[in-house]
Amino acid sequence: MREILAEYDATDISPNELSSMVQKLQKSGAISAQDAKDLAAMRVDLDQAGVAPNESINLVDFYRQQVQKAQQGLDSHPGSVQQQQLQSLRQRLQWAEKLAAGHDHPEDIGLSTTA
Repeated sequence: MREILAEYDATDISPNELSSMVQKLQKSGAISAQDAKDLAAMRVDLDQAGVAPNESINLVDFYRQQVQKAQQGLDSHPGSVQQQQLQSLRQRLQWAEKLAAGHDHPEDIGLSTTA
């Protein structure tokens, strides 16, 4: 797991690299099938945002912005759907932060977003 995380920098990663990293983590047994599904949703978010497959992006910044937009939307239009969307985006931000930390300090990483 540490070798895989050291190979990918979540603050400078393309959607294709994200997919590759998720596949490697799952294949190695470092993450569960559910974790892989959660991480794969990040690729969908990037695709929907118009990020090109080989375009580098900072996932941490991307999700911070997405959380901020969702929070503003929730403030304007409170509702359970908006709350669920915000919760999902916060979880993805946690993943992005953990992946970034895992790249910089793989010895310190624990890959559960509930920890």
